[in-house]
Amino acid sequence: MKTLLSSFILYLAISMLCCPLIFAQEYISGYLPEDAKIRIGKGSVNDIAFSPDNTQLAVGSSIGIWIYDRQSGKELALLTEHTSRVSSVCFSADGTQLASGSYDHTIMLWDLQSSEIIATLSGHTGSVYSVAFSPDGKTLASGSSDSTIRLWDIHTGEIKTTLTGHKRSVYSVAFSPDGNTLISGSRDEFIRCWDVKTGEPIRTIAGHVDRVSGVIISPDGEKLASYGYDEKIHVWNAKTGEFLMSLVPNYEGVNTDRERIYSIAFFSDSHTLISGSNNGTIRVWDINKKQIKFTHNGNGRRTYTVKFNPKGNTIASYGSDNTIGIWDIATGKLVQTFDGHTVGSVWFAMYASHGRTLACLLTTGDFQLWDTKTHTLIKTVDTELNRITCTAYSPDNVTYACGNSEGALAILDADSGEQYHVIMEAHTARITSVAFNADGSILASCGYDKVVRLWNAYTGNLINSFVGHEQNIYDLAFSPSGNMLISAGSGTIRMWDVSTGKTVKTIENFADRINKIAYSPSGDMIVSSSSDDIIRFWDAKTGEHIKSITPKKPTISVAFSPDGRTLASSHRGETNPWDQGEINLWDIDTGELKKTLIGHTEYISTIVFSPDGKTLMSSGSDRTMIFWEINPW
Repeated sequence: MKTLLSSFILYLAISMLCCPLIFAQEYISGYLPEDAKIRIGKGSVNDIAFSPDNTQLAVGSSIGIWIYDRQSGKELALLTEHTSRVSSVCFSADGTQLASGSYDHTIMLWDLQSSEIIATLSGHTGSVYSVAFSPDGKTLASGSSDSTIRLWDIHTGEIKTTLTGHKRSVYSVAFSPDGNTLISGSRDEFIRCWDVKTGEPIRTIAGHVDRVSGVIISPDGEKLASYGYDEKIHVWNAKTGEFLMSLVPNYEGVNTDRERIYSIAFFSDSHTLISGSNNGTIRVWDINKKQIKFTHNGNGRRTYTVKFNPKGNTIASYGSDNTIGIWDIATGKLVQTFDGHTVGSVWFAMYASHGRTLACLLTTGDFQLWDTKTHTLIKTVDTELNRITCTAYSPDNVTYACGNSEGALAILDADSGEQYHVIMEAHTARITSVAFNADGSILASCGYDKVVRLWNAYTGNLINSFVGHEQNIYDLAFSPSGNMLISAGSGTIRMWDVSTGKTVKTIENFADRINKIAYSPSGDMIVSSSSDDIIRFWDAKTGEHIKSITPKKPTISVAFSPDGRTLASSHRGETNPWDQGEINLWDIDTGELKKTLIGHTEYISTIVFSPDGKTLMSSGSDRTMIFWEINPW
């Protein structure tokens, strides 16, 4: 077991340093959207499943279902018909079909030989969190955020029975080995057992004091294991519901108060259980002895799922870095890795003025530099700041700056990452936006303390503080000349004279919150996007309203093309931010919608034009970066 522990640690170190972030440019069908020229990342991983014969691995991701050849690791197919993230995947007992559940409220049945859809099962009114085939392959069970469980006839695609009783979301469903009983776990803290033939409840099991995230039944059908947000793994008699034990680390040095279990799986012997947790710990338990057989400490990284493959005697696991590792239990060796899912969710991005480098701020607070020619990661920059919230590149490409949620500001060398200045109390609350003026000599920052501050980018000294906003400030921008600065907050846009710090114009009472604001390249126009989802154009000198665009979906971000003729806007789902996002390209002169770019399956957090205007980069919560071909019209 020491060998296995060492191998786990070695794997994590290698995966952090050496994982490729882009795979071969001979893209698999369905991966590259129309009008896109490059895509980086395979999407975040939500579930994994071994085929019964151990020849394939299915990965449910934010962009679809990846089917891998288990031995070679080659991508065999990408199934992309879902319009939102895939939360659950499972193979039929004979391995010919795959079922997938999604946040788009549907379940899809796939023929794995042809990679075609057999049926789309519709009926749930909420996200589908879990799907499971019955052992005979005739029935599929699904659990949903609509609090129901549905049993589907595989041959007809019709609902056989709807099981009601849970009061909140159903996160997990599992059949007994004989197929006669279905087990479900819910956010209502209860486990319920159901008679599959009649649809009647058999019993309700109480014991968790928070949501029940997962339930599984041992291969011999004797034990039921459950886990949830109360940080407990409970084991029950599957036939009577009798409580048998709680699995708790039984040695010193383990802080179980802060450990949340994310996944469990039974081995084929039915008395060995593996668990993964939010602190990266993977444990293998001997249930008969109520002891841990071995533990792996992942140094604080989360382990979201562990799956056992009876045929190959292997474990599959993935964690917060979204690298999937396959382990041989007998030898403790890392057998295989499936890479490409490791691209983070980009919150903000900016091109260097020469266009060869793209700076990206991830939602994790990490700051990355990418080569735009090779589309490879140059480096991840380490700063003294935690929880970075915003960043900016200086126009001369020498410096970048970032602010964090604690009000600290850092100014760094763009090439080396060396920190020129770290100002720990630049603001008294979260910094929401930073921007350089035209020559890179002045850095502006704003945040939740309702103040705009100007800094000398070379010395780090405070130049001035602009006071006037009465509520949080969310964004700011310098005019192309650098003489003016605009800031946007809760319902107000202020236009400032940079030299005097005086308010030149205030635009207010048109929306509850202004999310994004930008100057046109010529400096004669300002664009804003706000909480009412209307895009407004303003005269940069007078502050007068020029015109508005009302997209069909809620607006997240806006960006001018370098020639000032096109405005790009990103949008999320109308009712659910996890729904498929889209990008609109607008003719600024006419306000006409010229093109809609569809490729992201979720929230699009950032869009940015390359300096030559020929490329638009977008990224978001589906954890892919798409580089779109922009052609003039």
